[in-house]
Amino acid sequence: MKNPFLKDEYLLPEISLNKMPLVNIPNIIEINEIENKTAYEIFSAEQIINEIKIYADDLKINLLEIEERDLPIQLNCCLESNDEKVKKTSEIIAEKFGRRLGIILYVLKRGKINHKFERNDWDEERFKYWENLENVVLTGGLSTGLLGEIFKNNIYKIFKELNLNPYNIHLSKNSQNLGLSGVSMYIKENSKANLVFDFGQSFIKRGVAHFNKDFLEKITHLEKKRSKYLQSNFDEVQLDKYFQKVIIDSYIESKEKNLDIGNEIAISIANYIIDKNFFHRGGYSKLGKMSNDYEKYLSEEIYKKTHKEFNFKLVHDGTAIAANFKNLNNSVSISLGTGFGIGFPNTSVCNKKVGQ
Repeated sequence: MKNPFLKDEYLLPEISLNKMPLVNIPNIIEINEIENKTAYEIFSAEQIINEIKIYADDLKINLLEIEERDLPIQLNCCLESNDEKVKKTSEIIAEKFGRRLGIILYVLKRGKINHKFERNDWDEERFKYWENLENVVLTGGLSTGLLGEIFKNNIYKIFKELNLNPYNIHLSKNSQNLGLSGVSMYIKENSKANLVFDFGQSFIKRGVAHFNKDFLEKITHLEKKRSKYLQSNFDEVQLDKYFQKVIIDSYIESKEKNLDIGNEIAISIANYIIDKNFFHRGGYSKLGKMSNDYEKYLSEEIYKKTHKEFNFKLVHDGTAIAANFKNLNNSVSISLGTGFGIGFPNTSVCNKKVGQ
C-alpha cells in the first residue's frame, strides 16, 4: 500500500501525532482523564516527569539532586528497586502511561469510526494506512528497560479490553544511537568511512560510519556536542555558523585519527525536510533562511573552509531512526521523548545494510 504520508522520499509534517485528538473513546477507566485531549497532553516526557515529582517521596527521589530530564531514567531504576513501596509506586506510574500509550495506538488502529476522529489534515487514505499497519517499533529513552516492557504489556492489555486486534509491538535496542546508524543507510558511495550526524534538540551526536561495500560494519563515536542557538532569540546566522563548525571540527578530528573520510555526509536532524530544505517548524528550521537548498549551500560553504568537496544528505530524524527497521515489513517507528517522533522505513533510498 502506498504510504500517503510520504511525498517522494520525504515525510510530510501532517504525520505528527502530538496534536492528534482523542475522541469517541469507549468507556474505560481513564475516560475522564483523556477524552478530548491530544496525544501530547496525555503522554510525553514532561507528563511523566510531573508525575514522578508528585510521588517523589514515595519513590525516594531527591529532586534537588537529579536533573528533571533524568527523572525517567530514575524511574527505570525504581522499577528494579528492592524497596516494595518504591517498586510499587513506580509500577503504578509506568502502567498509567503504558495504558495511555495503548489508548493512543488504539485510536490509530481503530481508524475513522463514525467519522468522529476530528483531524482535518488526514483523509480516508491516511486513516486507512494506520489501520492496516502491522508493526510498531517503540524507540527513544522512554522505551528502554523495564519501563518499555511495562508500556508494551499495557498496550496489549488496552487492545484486549477494547476488543481490537493490536499492532505487533517491538522494543528497540540501543535507542541512543539509532539516529546515527539509521542515517548511515543513506550514504550512497562505497567509501570505507563517512561522517554522520544526529542533530537533536539537546545534543548533537557525531560519528564515523565504517562500511565494507554495502554493509555498515560499525560506527566510531565522537564526543557529542551541546545543541546551541535553537531558541527564537538567536538568528539563523548564529545557528548556521555553529552547524558548520561542528561539521568542520568533526572532519578535523577524523583526520587526526587517520581516517580516510569519503565525500558524503549524512545528517539526521530534528526537523521535517522537504525537497532538500527545512519545513518551517522547530529550532533548526531557521537554517532554511540561509538558502533554498541547504544541502548545496553546506557543500559550498564547507568547501571554502576545508578545500574538500562534500555532498550532504539531510534526513528527518524520525525517518533516520526508522531506517534501522527497513527489514520489518508494514511498520512504523515511534520515538517516545519530548513528543512523538514518527518515521517509516523508506527502503527505496536506504542504500546500506547493517553488518554481514
